[in-house]
Amino acid sequence: MRVMNEQPLSEADLAYLRFVEFGELPARVLPQDYVELIETDPRRDRPESAGSQAQTQATQPGAA
Repeated sequence: MRVMNEQPLSEADLAYLRFVEFGELPARVLPQDYVELIETDPRRDRPESAGSQAQTQATQPGAA
């Protein structure tokens, strides 16, 4: 049985092992390429209608 050398790996060795494991990283996104997002919540006071006005009248007689 062969025992590996007990020396710690160098930074170059670790970089190579990362490359072998994960491949090449994608290009870095520059700050001028960022897009600002504004998160909004949907309205909660009334549910959205499930169909058209004609469908509502056909399924619920007397509904306006």
